[in-house]
Amino acid sequence: MGGDLERLARLWGTDKGTTRHSYTAPYATHLGPRRRTVTAVLEIGIGGYEDPHYGGQSLLMWRNYFPRAMVYGLDVFEKQLSVGSRIVIIRGDQSDPDSLARALAGCPRFDLIVDDGDHIGSHIVTAFAALFARLVPGGFYAIEDLQTAYDPDYGGGPAGTEG
Repeated sequence: MGGDLERLARLWGTDKGTTRHSYTAPYATHLGPRRRTVTAVLEIGIGGYEDPHYGGQSLLMWRNYFPRAMVYGLDVFEKQLSVGSRIVIIRGDQSDPDSLARALAGCPRFDLIVDDGDHIGSHIVTAFAALFARLVPGGFYAIEDLQTAYDPDYGGGPAGTEG
């Protein structure tokens, strides 16, 4: 079952599967051949918003999908989750390069970075600028839910009016 990303998404209740966003198929296509060589994954956004005891579903999915990887979850909110081995919870703000640098100071370079954070366009750009160099050569940087970049609630708007 470890190799079936869609089943893992359902098992752990993450929104990355076909019940919500349907990201598992493209992830499996691009990452499946590397499953056993990935050693470090970073996901921005743990889920659960301010609730310190909720979230982490996709971290569990990644841990099971990549059998040799340490999975790092970064969130702006304090999290107190029982996620077991090979998952590290880090507090940091994706909109602040200094906060990202401090939060990830002891981390290795990543094979995969997934931005599923606050979905605010300017924060996505800030995180990308700060983190892309932290990828291993040939690594993947995925930004989820980009449709929100057009939503005024996330700083979006008509072309040319973004904040």
